[in-house]
Amino acid sequence: MWRLSEAAFFHDIGKLCIPSAILQKPGPLTAAERAIMDTHPELGQRLLEHVAGYEEVARIVRACHENLDGTGYPDGLRGDDIPLEARIISAVDTFDAITARRAYKGPSSESDARMIVAAGAGTRFDPQVVAAFLGVFVQELV
Repeated sequence: MWRLSEAAFFHDIGKLCIPSAILQKPGPLTAAERAIMDTHPELGQRLLEHVAGYEEVARIVRACHENLDGTGYPDGLRGDDIPLEARIISAVDTFDAITARRAYKGPSSESDARMIVAAGAGTRFDPQVVAAFLGVFVQELV
């Protein structure tokens, strides 16, 4: 369980190596900027893999932007080849990104975010992870 907590905390640490002009750009990224941004999982892994005891956390951080169907990055992993912790972080991080204010967009509603995460079950996200995540919201209503 500690690996999930640590990997969630550090999942975007590689963005420390991305130029702030890209991170704070108010509009869409160019293809070149997107290519630089997409290196952050690998950079995060490199930052963490040399910390004693964090080798597995580094592997999870690298996999946080992989998609269940193999269309993610940086390695195109699919299904169970993606560590479970990374599959959990991916769904939760997407929800957070949708509901957060960013330099390039305002926040969307939690309801919209839940629908987007649910729509990605089976392609982008692990369906069991999505069911568990969305179940948290149902429990809050009870």
